[in-house]
Amino acid sequence: MSRRNQLRYLYESSRLGTMRAASEKLEVEPSTISRQIARLEDTLGIELIERSRRKIQLTEAGRLSVDYFREIRTAEETYLSNIEDLKSVKSGQVVVSLGDAMINESFQAMLDHFLDENPNLKVTFRVGGASQIISSVLEDESHFGAIFHVTTEPRISIRLSLPQPLQAIVSPAHSFAQRKSVTLDDLSQEPLALPPESFQLRRIVQQAEREQEVFLDCALESESFALLAWFARSGHGVTILNDALLENELRSGKLIAVPIESSVLGSSRISLISRAGRKLPLVAQRLLIHMERYFKQSFDLD
Repeated sequence: MSRRNQLRYLYESSRLGTMRAASEKLEVEPSTISRQIARLEDTLGIELIERSRRKIQLTEAGRLSVDYFREIRTAEETYLSNIEDLKSVKSGQVVVSLGDAMINESFQAMLDHFLDENPNLKVTFRVGGASQIISSVLEDESHFGAIFHVTTEPRISIRLSLPQPLQAIVSPAHSFAQRKSVTLDDLSQEPLALPPESFQLRRIVQQAEREQEVFLDCALESESFALLAWFARSGHGVTILNDALLENELRSGKLIAVPIESSVLGSSRISLISRAGRKLPLVAQRLLIHMERYFKQSFDLD
């Protein structure tokens, strides 16, 4: 068996946590996985996994081996994609991870234009929260991602970061609608609709609460941004979102965005990210550049 296949067995076992899980994904016997990893260790003359643990734990040599496998896999993908691109076929596949709320009408229009220019390209969008998106990019499951966040993860390269402050979203009939700004103290007197604590947006709000020692009353909690917007639109209270999530309703006047006097909420950003050191295939670079242009134009920062 080739060293590359042995490295793949090690990589999948590490990523999935056990050799059994890797065997199910690769459709081989667990004993085959174990035997080939052992042969790779014999060839290299060093242990790659810690045998005393039930869940796969890589040694330093194991981590180096997994990183090496990831690099040669992505290098091959880039090589084949670039060969196809040089043949002027503009084909290939791009995988992008982003938050569901980013896929509004203007995003769809941008994508429509891109696919018209690249009719043979397959684009896969994976939807998730910031932590899922970062993990997908780090594991090379996605070529790049878009998050409402600025990550400090050292293995992530921030390709573009633009301000997207969180604002109080209210109905036109709400008393806040006529104000130039509101404070967290103002918001503490109102029922709020917020995403759960697993969402980066909610964690930013909690950081603002701690900084100003203000407690906000969450009357409705939901993973659905549409439901949060409904809560404000129907007059039940206020939600805290950035205006990119509510493009159509803000433009039509069904909702009003009011700035919040908070350095934390005002410093929220939208970022395009990729794994540091990864050279993207040309087709992925093309979509990334297209999305960079779209985000800059959307926020009037060109």
